[in-house]
Amino acid sequence: MPSWNPEWSDVRFDHPTAEWAAAACERAARVVTRTGSERSQLVRLAVATGRGPRIDVLARRNARLSDTDQQVVATLLLVATRLRTASAEASVDQAGREADRVRWRAAAADETRWFE
Repeated sequence: MPSWNPEWSDVRFDHPTAEWAAAACERAARVVTRTGSERSQLVRLAVATGRGPRIDVLARRNARLSDTDQQVVATLLLVATRLRTASAEASVDQAGREADRVRWRAAAADETRWFE
């Protein structure tokens, strides 16, 4: 028998669920982007046609919301990327484990031939 052992257990990773979650994050990012854009258009219209302190408050709040929108979108897209990266890494790890098992079996077969 070889002096080393491969990892016999398979990698446990739910690839379909990870892809579903990544796609959901991307959809949510698109919704945040779209609704933020629509909100900003309405605020621009209100600022262009309105006057007074409430309009100034609305414009400042919209600017803060736009910043928050960008942070949320960036976070959602980062999570989607990390989920897909984890899925790809799990696939690579599993392929490596399978290759190690093949090498181990071949080495074990070579060693048993010496005793025949």
